[in-house]
Amino acid sequence: MPGRSSSGRGGSLGGHSLACSWRAFPGGRTIRQFTIGTLILPLTFMMIWMSIMGNSAIDMVMKGAQEFGELAVETPASSIYIFMQSLPWAGVTTIVVSILALVFFVTSGDSGGAGAVQLNLHPHGCEP
Repeated sequence: MPGRSSSGRGGSLGGHSLACSWRAFPGGRTIRQFTIGTLILPLTFMMIWMSIMGNSAIDMVMKGAQEFGELAVETPASSIYIFMQSLPWAGVTTIVVSILALVFFVTSGDSGGAGAVQLNLHPHGCEP
């Protein structure tokens, strides 16, 4: 039957494999450690990142960089790269920002896919 695993309990073989491989991440950790690692640390990093970079960009506009402000309003998606051009080592910081953005989007997509698979699996999850 389509969409059924070989054990007949629902879910696909790929979904079951993903669930088994995903179990290693929270396995062996306490709920506190898992929560800190997946929620608190990324949130803290993003708050620091946005505070430093956001306040620096606002400060640039307040000190007279009107052209930067207009470009940021016209093309918000590229405003981070326009801002990076004003910093020292613009090439290095642009590469680092691009890699961080890529990792952020890939991780979010992977986590969303893993969550969707978990919702479609048997309630008992990955059984030996």
